[in-house]
Amino acid sequence: MLTPLSVVSVQPIPPGMSGASVYQCQLASGDFLALKCWPDRTGLERIKEVHRVMQRSKNGGCELVPTIHRVAPGTEDRPETVFSHQKNHWDLTQWMPGKPASVAASAQAMIDQVRSGAALIARFHASVRSLAAEHQPPPAVRARLHRLCELETLVPQALNVAARLTSAQELSPELHGAVHDACRLVQWNWDEVRSRIARSLSQYADQKVHIQYVLRDIHREHILFTDHKPTGLIDFDAVRRDTPATDLARWVGSFSGRTGRSSDQEIENVWDAALAGFHEQDSLKHGIHATLNVPMARDLCFATTWISLANWLVWLLCQQRAFPPGPNVVAARIRELTAVATQGI
Repeated sequence: MLTPLSVVSVQPIPPGMSGASVYQCQLASGDFLALKCWPDRTGLERIKEVHRVMQRSKNGGCELVPTIHRVAPGTEDRPETVFSHQKNHWDLTQWMPGKPASVAASAQAMIDQVRSGAALIARFHASVRSLAAEHQPPPAVRARLHRLCELETLVPQALNVAARLTSAQELSPELHGAVHDACRLVQWNWDEVRSRIARSLSQYADQKVHIQYVLRDIHREHILFTDHKPTGLIDFDAVRRDTPATDLARWVGSFSGRTGRSSDQEIENVWDAALAGFHEQDSLKHGIHATLNVPMARDLCFATTWISLANWLVWLLCQQRAFPPGPNVVAARIRELTAVATQGI
């Protein structure tokens, strides 16, 4: 598959949470490509759906979406962008330059990155707006309410396991402190938080809102910056049709706990910057973001943080799952969620 491209080196990239394997390929020309083996659970049709959305976005003017390369024979107007071998599915895309927003940046630099990143998300939304858009109740709200019901019994089970846990048991030393702090926070606040989430999200469950393809997992790691300006939008694995408020909530939430406990004003500054980025393009002021439901986004942000934290406790304590990035990365993620969750109570 790669021989015609004159590849001179292939470098594996540390794995993320999705389970995909990614390699940086350097060509003889000096250009770089991203070779990806999708997780086993991702079917061929799902990958092609993601590719269609990416291509529509690229054609629609969102230039920081990676170009998808042909990897197998196909027709001229429908090139094949997935290579399948021994039940594995691979694709090849443009390597996007830059690094995620720096947590060590000054407060103003971070705010600028929040705003410009949100503007890029808005461009993505505009570029795919006409692709299977409709009005219906927001799937993100219903999914969180459903998971909240499941967690009603799962969270107590996880806390019971934690109460019997010692550092000598199966939970690794790297995870023990982060899980202990998260359990303590959940134990003292879960009943009140669960009621708050159910009450706040239920008001949107039957509202018909604008639904279109959105990114859904657009956090700090998935927009790349060079000299504080966006130079790449990556990782489209979670793309599906939902409310654009989902992306606003996810983007803001990924900055709220980066430097420990932030003041209410600092958190509001992040929200203001993200909203400014969403609305900064005149072409969008009378489009989908003119009626962006900000209260829904705020409620989704709160709910997503707490449900994600509860999920990690269930996965690690009840299901004893392992994750490709390893315990240090997982522990950092739990600490971040714990910090964000603490801010909201």
